[in-house]
Amino acid sequence: MLTSWRQRLALALIFIEGLLEFVPGCIHRFKEDGGAQSIAGFINYDTCQNEILWAFHVLGTNQIIQGFATMYIVICSVLEVQHNALYTQIVPKLIAYKLLHYLGFLCTIIFGSANVYIVAPNAPGRFKAPVCLLVYVITYILYKPPQPKLNTE
Repeated sequence: MLTSWRQRLALALIFIEGLLEFVPGCIHRFKEDGGAQSIAGFINYDTCQNEILWAFHVLGTNQIIQGFATMYIVICSVLEVQHNALYTQIVPKLIAYKLLHYLGFLCTIIFGSANVYIVAPNAPGRFKAPVCLLVYVITYILYKPPQPKLNTE
């Protein structure tokens, strides 16, 4: 059971991130150009259309699954399906996974040979990694259960 406003706020942030993963995933997967030209402004879209669409379809499918799973875990944690604390126990592991995911994503952006800013200057997701990493650092701090007070008597 959620015991504090801090945990509820953390779950709200996680749910929003899941939604912000799910919606772009639907665009990448189902929009005719995956949003590559119409939204992100891919510079070489005409030359590399097949490769970009393949990558966007794979990316979009992954984003849909990740976003749905994230939102599902949050909803089940809030509802505590059948009064089972399983989902509440999964949330800290989800936070750790997402921290590592966005840290790795950010390292790829910083140290990688190609950058999204170069190939898709208008891509809305170009700021996603640092923002989501910050969000998950905050959720880690918020969701962390309070330490029990030791009785020194």
